[in-house]
Amino acid sequence: MEWWNNFVDWSGSDHGWQIISGAIVPFVAIVVAGVVAALIGRGATKRVVAMQEREARNAAVAGVVSAARKAATWGSLGHDERGYADHLAEDADIRLRLLPVSGAPVAANWAQHEIADIKKNSSTFSFQAEQSLAEFRDRMLEWQARPSRARKLFRSDLEQWKFEAPDADADLINRQQAWNADQVDRDRRSSDAAATPGGSATPEGSVTPAGPSATAAAASPAAPTPTPARTPTPTPTPTPTPTPVSTPAPVSTPAPVSTPAPVSTPAPVSTPTPAPDAVTPARPVEPARSTPVSTADRDATSIIGASARLGDTPSGTAAPLTERKVDAAAPSTSTASIPTRLSETPAEHSDPDETAEAPYGSPVSASELRRRAVDDDE
Repeated sequence: MEWWNNFVDWSGSDHGWQIISGAIVPFVAIVVAGVVAALIGRGATKRVVAMQEREARNAAVAGVVSAARKAATWGSLGHDERGYADHLAEDADIRLRLLPVSGAPVAANWAQHEIADIKKNSSTFSFQAEQSLAEFRDRMLEWQARPSRARKLFRSDLEQWKFEAPDADADLINRQQAWNADQVDRDRRSSDAAATPGGSATPEGSVTPAGPSATAAAASPAAPTPTPARTPTPTPTPTPTPTPVSTPAPVSTPAPVSTPAPVSTPAPVSTPTPAPDAVTPARPVEPARSTPVSTADRDATSIIGASARLGDTPSGTAAPLTERKVDAAAPSTSTASIPTRLSETPAEHSDPDETAEAPYGSPVSASELRRRAVDDDE
């Protein structure tokens, strides 16, 4: 009690309080902070280590399960694939044994025994191999989740396998597996030879014909044949075909029309040159006359002008009015004068095949005929 009283008196003094607040309290705070930081760091480190161990354990279990899956198809693998599968199984076994987990070597031994059993079943009973693979996967996943519990089960299985008698058919099974591998390699070589372009194997017992035909037959059917490039065919330029011009049939020269008074011969009417596409007939121009012209002359002149317009040729040259040529396409004019028509006396024809009467180029009324007859009588 005396020491405690002395400590209380000293801490209550100014000198004691300065020492407590300036040295003891900071020291205790530093120690407590260090301890708390160490605990936090230790927890974080343990979480990181546990995560890495879990990742390593997952990778090891995945490798072992992959090796067991390869072992389930052991009967359909060739020699090269079997060597590669054995290499993967050994790597997975080493990773499993190096895990920092209690019971990892026991799990590796159990997995090795199960993989060998799966290989044996795959050569004869594929269903048994698939069933063993499913059981192996479930047991390994259980060990990955709870290593301590699965370790006891693995150890009990290993103790049981120690008392098993060796398999009497082990040699037969090994030969069966070797024969399966040979068959797979042979099938693969034949498929590769068929798929390779240019590689055609000659069957045994066949005779290869000699000569250039044999060389051509030995060529691969898969080799592409070069196709000659197509030369563009020039499109011919269409040449306009000239349209044949129909030549008018010759028309006999009509007999001269008798007129009561001499009339000067009219000058030929100039017809404009027709265009290539269409011909526009021009209206004939009557020349100036020094003497009066009778009605018959005027009618003959109009008939001749109409005949000249109808008788235009495609070449553009117009025939003189004195010739009185008529186009074959147009109706021919009468070869008899009006007085002759009235007196019903036919005129002589220059052509024996020509008819006695021919229609006018344009219709004439009866009153016009009577008027013309009266003018002729005068």
